[in-house]
This record gives sequence, structure tokens and C-alpha cells, in this order.
Amino acid sequence: MDLQTGGGEVLAGAQPFPPTMAATESWPPNAARATELLHPRGVVVVATRDEPPLPFADDAFDLVTSRHPNAVWWTEIARVLRPGGTYFAQHVGPLSGLELAEFFLGPQPSAPGPPPPPTPRPRRPAPPAWTSWTCGWSGCGWSSSTSAPLATSCAR
Repeated sequence: MDLQTGGGEVLAGAQPFPPTMAATESWPPNAARATELLHPRGVVVVATRDEPPLPFADDAFDLVTSRHPNAVWWTEIARVLRPGGTYFAQHVGPLSGLELAEFFLGPQPSAPGPPPPPTPRPRRPAPPAWTSWTCGWSGCGWSSSTSAPLATSCAR
């Protein structure tokens, strides 16, 4: 299941889908666009409210994804995941759009500036499968394949 799928454009590129695939979206224009794009690919798009509960049974999914969630409902995600399931997301932080805001509005008085770069780690041989590690700033967790980072999850 993909939470807060937007117009479904990113999810549409993630094919092939499992036999049961669902997506949620709360903004009606996006829900309509996602339905138009994803329904022919076998994805059920559920128009939801922008708050819990999720309209699915407990233990309904092996995987829950979200590209840029507006809010993260940890207990609901845990509830709909099957035991041993995975939550895979890219979380943005409060300063994610800082450069864009400052481009249009100028320097922001409360902006602390960009975080320092991640602390370098010694290179290790590539692992045979998925691995996870944490970089040295802002509690940033990376999920990665052997070749390139796929998503980050940062909390401030």
C-alpha cells in the first residue's frame, strides 16, 4: 500500500505490482488523478481523510510505502502491516524547502542553515542484499541497495 500517493505518478513507475495493491490519497483532485492513472494497472485508490484511521484491516499489507508523507501515523502503519512487514518512506524535514523559500523570499531569520554533511564512513565490501545504516547528522536513516541510496528518513 502506498500512503498519500498524490497523483500516483511515482507509484505508477514502480511496477510490477503485487496481486493486491492499494494507494490512499486525501486531496480530491489527486485522488481522481491517481485513480485515472493507477486503476488500469490494477491498483485500488482509496480517497481518505487526512487523519487516522486507515481504512484497512489489521495485518493487511506486507509493505507500506510513502514518498513524502504529510504526517506519519506510526500506530496505523504498524497496525496495517503484517508481522515482519516493512515500512519504506522518504521523510522530509521542516527545512526541506528552505533553499526554495529563500530564493523567493530572501534569507529567513529563523533558518539555522543547512546541516553539516554526513560523517564519512569507511568503505566496506558491497553486501549481497539490502542493508541499512545511519549517517552522522540529524538522525538520518538510509536504506540502500549495493549500488546507490534509494531513500532517506530524517527526523529533527
